[in-house]
Amino acid sequence: MTEGGVLGASCGDSGAWIIESEGHDDLTADQRRKLRVGSGRALPVPFVRAHFDGTLVVASDGLFNYATAEAICSNARGVDLHAAASGLIASVRMASGELHDDVAVAILRRRS
Repeated sequence: MTEGGVLGASCGDSGAWIIESEGHDDLTADQRRKLRVGSGRALPVPFVRAHFDGTLVVASDGLFNYATAEAICSNARGVDLHAAASGLIASVRMASGELHDDVAVAILRRRS
């Protein structure tokens, strides 16, 4: 993340979304999820998004495969980033308290 926006490359099955007051932008929508890093066939796909006013959520597939877009967006829009991260993880817990898959979440907020 820079003053001018966010840029990166994705490969594998994690994701990166920008959450704004109205909707979200899946920066990693074009990545090739089945070609894993270390397989020798992975092809990193670059992404760039300039000038946004919102929250960047970078997370493992344990979040994006099991949480709804609504749950991701509503949690990420919360004022407290620690509570937002906790809410994102809670949104994918089963009734037993267990997780379907491992979950890692990083949240960064940009306000102009």
